[in-house]
Amino acid sequence: MSLAASRVALTHRTTIERDTASVDDWGQPGSPAWEGFLFDVPCYVTTQAEREPVSVDRTIVVEDLRAIIELDTDVTERDRLGDVVCRGDTLYEGPLGIEAVLRYPTHKELMLRRIG
Repeated sequence: MSLAASRVALTHRTTIERDTASVDDWGQPGSPAWEGFLFDVPCYVTTQAEREPVSVDRTIVVEDLRAIIELDTDVTERDRLGDVVCRGDTLYEGPLGIEAVLRYPTHKELMLRRIG
């Protein structure tokens, strides 16, 4: 059993938000209406930053933000995460967009991006 499957490593908590906007009479989506879908979801969020040169005298910082969640969590790329907290302290302010959901035999890994 992996650490993710046993929930030992999932020390952070977040809310998964889902867009509940309906389509208009023309079939076009309305303005996004984000609402909490799953609350107090166990997770573990990590980040890694790297510098990449774009020219001789300039570099940019690229952040790789990822989350590990339980395998049976209902989440898609159309969802987003709210604040990520650990013992009442906010570690990452939401919303965090989900770029990809990677499925492993013992857990799911979310590739995240900051929104705003």
